[in-house]
Amino acid sequence: MTRKIDRSRSKEREKHKGDPNDRSTLRIDFARAKMKMSGHNVLTQSQGKVRRNQSLLLVRSAADAVKSVISATSGCLIESLY
Repeated sequence: MTRKIDRSRSKEREKHKGDPNDRSTLRIDFARAKMKMSGHNVLTQSQGKVRRNQSLLLVRSAADAVKSVISATSGCLIESLY
């Protein structure tokens, strides 16, 4: 019986260079990820700013979170589903 090899995880590992236990590049990698997210219009604060202090938790109900997303996107998320 021939077994297929799933190379998707290998490709993911190749993208991330370096030792995952090495924290010396953590801040640079994190900054790159934040810049990439800002290009995708990730809204996490008023006027679409990405939060600067990531240690602050946004504690609210799921209903409040959904309402804020709908109001921030002017309902275009819901409209795009139909």
